[in-house]
Amino acid sequence: MFGRGWLRTLSLLFAFVLVAMQPTLAQSSSLLAFINSAGQLIISSGDGSYRWIVTNPGEVLNRTLGYSWSPDGRRVFFALGEGDVSLRVGDTSSQSVSEIGRLGGQVSGGNWMPDGSAVVVASGNQLVAVPAGGGQALSLAAASDTITVRSPMDAAGDRAHLSQSQSMSSDGQFLFFAQGGGNVVQSVGGAPIPVMGGDPVGQYSGLWSEVAPLVTYNGMGATSMLAVTNAATGATLQLDSGRMAPINPIAWVPGTTLLIYRDATNFVRIVDVGCLTSQCADNPLQRGEELLPASAAEVQTEGGWVFFLDGEMVKAVSLGCVGTGGCAGSAVTLGANVAPQTILDVGGTTLAYTAYAANAYDPADREARVVNLQCLSNPASCQAAPMLAGAVSGFVSPDGQYVVVEAVGGGLSVLRLFDGQTTYLSDPAGGSLLTRARWNIQ
Repeated sequence: MFGRGWLRTLSLLFAFVLVAMQPTLAQSSSLLAFINSAGQLIISSGDGSYRWIVTNPGEVLNRTLGYSWSPDGRRVFFALGEGDVSLRVGDTSSQSVSEIGRLGGQVSGGNWMPDGSAVVVASGNQLVAVPAGGGQALSLAAASDTITVRSPMDAAGDRAHLSQSQSMSSDGQFLFFAQGGGNVVQSVGGAPIPVMGGDPVGQYSGLWSEVAPLVTYNGMGATSMLAVTNAATGATLQLDSGRMAPINPIAWVPGTTLLIYRDATNFVRIVDVGCLTSQCADNPLQRGEELLPASAAEVQTEGGWVFFLDGEMVKAVSLGCVGTGGCAGSAVTLGANVAPQTILDVGGTTLAYTAYAANAYDPADREARVVNLQCLSNPASCQAAPMLAGAVSGFVSPDGQYVVVEAVGGGLSVLRLFDGQTTYLSDPAGGSLLTRARWNIQ
């Protein structure tokens, strides 16, 4: 009664309906991974059109490894359990999860290899690359003592957005890890080179430059030290504070060998250590240029500017001042009434922070504010705009269109900046969920 052409049309229509019934991944939308009040890992698009509950009720994320996004922002690595740890990868396109391995004992790491092919994890005295598609783990390093590397979720506190710390260089050729009580650099497949000891998994230790195998870290002995090592040669520059007050590396200026660090008197300085790629005639760390005042906090760099909090003010300094001696005192003000113990974050051309309206010490008096950084073409025109009353601001999506917010006394949501609408994420939990919510591309 019906021809084959009709059957083919019906088959295609049925297939279309099946596809339409599946949650689709909005290619133009940023994705946010977060932990809900029940401890489950969930992924949502900023506009709420995509939502995937990745872990089942009762499954508990490993406290150290937690979760981390792949470099392409389409997969998420996460680990479940303690002791006997299950390593898994979730694919946001197919909403499928695969177990890629199991490890026991003391684990750390969880950073992806730069090409997204594997995840680097330390277990006992081994540092391994676990293939993201499953298969035999590849040994990267072995030691006579426990190996420890920085874990992405170590940065779950209110400075998570500043952490660039990685166990592997951006070209995937060199490693930085702790072996017992000391730090080690090593080429993949090469011999370990012991370098200055200290806190190998500290917030600001193990920061790699994007353009050279240069890694910076701090240490503490009789006095505090700052070091930068060329992982290819082992050549190292050191700066001794002469006191116990710590010297901390903060960040590399993207695409350069310019290092931003905080000295022992709390001033933020900047210096070019590119000579380490060949040979240094002197020690450039001893002549770092003052960039920001000692009162600067929440320092981060983006698009040729450095952004920071200074008391109750949001400020920025153009990196065009570097080398001119004119950085100190050159800051422009972008916003005011910064609420205490809150974060600053930048994504795309959007800067977000939390402000107070009348009482800085009233936790209920909070509002999310944003600055459109296109104003920096004429800094005098920059002005913060209130976006959501009764909310604490978190991290901005990489496209600058969304910001995670936590309602005062309430739950977690995404604030859509172009129209002020919110997308619900989770009920309130026993502790803040705000800084554990991570966008897929930082």
